Amino acid sequence: MDRIDEIGYRAWDEFYIQMRRWYRHDRGRGIYWSHKFIKAFKEIAAHCISNNIDVTDYIIRSFEIVNVDHKYLTPRDFVTKIAFKNYEEHRYKFKEELLTAWKTQIETLVDLECKFVPDKYDNEMELLICAIMPFEAWFRVLYIEPFNEEIFKYYGALAHKQLNENRKLLTLMRKYRADNVIQLEHRSGIFIDTAIGGNA
Repeated sequence: MDRIDEIGYRAWDEFYIQMRRWYRHDRGRGIYWSHKFIKAFKEIAAHCISNNIDVTDYIIRSFEIVNVDHKYLTPRDFVTKIAFKNYEEHRYKFKEELLTAWKTQIETLVDLECKFVPDKYDNEMELLICAIMPFEAWFRVLYIEPFNEEIFKYYGALAHKQLNENRKLLTLMRKYRADNVIQLEHRSGIFIDTAIGGNA
């Protein structure tokens, strides 16, 4: 299986997973190799490879943002110029939102440290462990370096789940907290992007 067919196969599989999610059926799934839309799946694969796009994310997001004037989406709806353009705009916006979320949590932590450390909490680790503090589990686990076992004990499972469900966030955290992501993976199981060989 060459790279185009490898990614095309993933596009085909995810397309029908999303068909079941959105339309409650996967009629026409058939098999990839003889599928009537195999050319479209290969075009999706080629586009994702050449633009370093995760094909699973492309299919999932396209179901959310592609507009058509017929009842059901088909793979051909995902290989138009407007579909590619809409996804790129969505991807850029989503990446900016994730980066903002990361920076906002850091700013919040700094503000809380100024207010409560050392009067009410001994250090930032205690702030991150405290359940009433407004931090996401993935941030609590990944922020402190080196990896903190005490925080992991409380929030590791949820952090792993959040990152596994949000591939873009996981990619961002591999950039900003690579060592901690690896440590979390060693303790809670490999992430989906590792299991399938990384991005598209």
